[in-house]
Amino acid sequence: MIASGSGALEAIAIANERVVAMSRDLRAAPGVTAVLHGAECRGYQSGGRVECYLDIETDWKESLCWWLEIGWDETWSVDAKLYAQEDSGQREVQTFANIRTGDVDGLVNALAGAVDAIAASVATFDPGRPQDRSDRS
Repeated sequence: MIASGSGALEAIAIANERVVAMSRDLRAAPGVTAVLHGAECRGYQSGGRVECYLDIETDWKESLCWWLEIGWDETWSVDAKLYAQEDSGQREVQTFANIRTGDVDGLVNALAGAVDAIAASVATFDPGRPQDRSDRS
């Protein structure tokens, strides 16, 4: 079992480091023209949030964003999604996680699962050809 304060911070740091590793892998991928990773700790009226993203552009002028958001508002929340940038704005392509949990152990598990799902999506992404986004989910 992880101590609550340090455990939450450690779990968030591990998740971010995994996204950093994905960004390095994507930078080396043929067909990827730009990669941007960021993580910010933000304060909102609804509570504190850590927002982590991995944006890419491809030779096909396709822009995608893998998004991970961790929040606290009486319970922990973990949200992970994939967005496509279009002329009209961002469109949600896939939801990987939308989890609420009351304890740090739940946060650790939720983060690990969300980042595993993002990693699987990144691993199967083929930047060398346009992606079929017709599902419009």
